[in-house]
Amino acid sequence: MEEKDNERQVKESGPGFKVIDKRHSVKKVAEGEKGDDIQSKKYPSYVEELRSELDKKDKILKEYIESYKNMKKENEDFRNRLKKDMELRLESAKMDFIKNFIEVFDNLNRALDAAEDSKNIVALIDGVRMIQSQFFTKLKKDGIVEIDPIGKPFDPRTQEAVETVEVGEKEKDNIVLSQCEKGYLMGERLLRPAKVRVGRIKDEAREIA
Repeated sequence: MEEKDNERQVKESGPGFKVIDKRHSVKKVAEGEKGDDIQSKKYPSYVEELRSELDKKDKILKEYIESYKNMKKENEDFRNRLKKDMELRLESAKMDFIKNFIEVFDNLNRALDAAEDSKNIVALIDGVRMIQSQFFTKLKKDGIVEIDPIGKPFDPRTQEAVETVEVGEKEKDNIVLSQCEKGYLMGERLLRPAKVRVGRIKDEAREIA
């Protein structure tokens, strides 16, 4: 019905007249299309620029994340290899150290067997002294030395005073007189302090001095 009315209006208007459709729905669509055209002409280059910049930054961020993951994995692999290498080195050093003393242990067994067969105490003592010498030779080879404190001023860095002994001579004050237990150094590092007895001058002599 609506279409027939439109046709009638066209016929009646004749040439030179323009037909305007005032229907609300048609007007709204026309205005919407016009607005879209304006929007599309006004913003596309700016929006595309932003999108392009965002894509670039997103790509860079992904590359950084991937690079970080790879670097982290490489660091973990390096630490694991280093740890394993250190464990192997330590195990090898322990084996070498033990091998040195297996020979000493063998000689001790031989000395004990010989003493049991001969019942000779002197031979046993000589054998043990020989093994003691061999033992200290092995220790020195590994950089271990015995602390020799007797007759020297007491040194708390390498010695532990277990007893003080009163002395009458000023020269013996704070001097190590004897040791109860030997101490050892490995290079410059203290393995065990020497336990010593230290001279202490009598109070009367100290006052006179």
